[in-house]
Amino acid sequence: MKPNQVMKEQLQQLFQSYITGLSYREIDTLAECYALPCTLTSADQVVVITSEELLDEEVGKMTSWIDDSGVSSICVVAASYLQQDENLAIAECEWKFIDQDENTISEFSTLFHIQVFEKRAKIIHVNSHDNQISVDLPHSIDIYKKFGQAHDD
Repeated sequence: MKPNQVMKEQLQQLFQSYITGLSYREIDTLAECYALPCTLTSADQVVVITSEELLDEEVGKMTSWIDDSGVSSICVVAASYLQQDENLAIAECEWKFIDQDENTISEFSTLFHIQVFEKRAKIIHVNSHDNQISVDLPHSIDIYKKFGQAHDD
């Protein structure tokens, strides 16, 4: 399906909110990016989230890891998407988490399944995985390439 401008703008808004939530460690901002129910998968776990409390807990784990790891900026190396229909898309983002000395703390990719609810894109499933198995989807998402905690980048 040929992408439409509305979906592209909805995805850009979603990922700007997501990056803002990660960068500022804003649990509420991050939680707003997800639909309920949703699922989170990684190499070592699958989490089915059915309540706001569980979502806040899982998002809190993400922000705690960022704090504990000394991440000072988050870089989106690449972001692309495939639109299935006017309410459903798949997006891939390659991330690099960097410390204050510009050392890479973590590099990984995420594959997002996204659905539009009442004109707002929300994540229904996210799979975090190694960059070596990432995919390039046909349409780019225009989001900030580097987003620092102090937002001076």
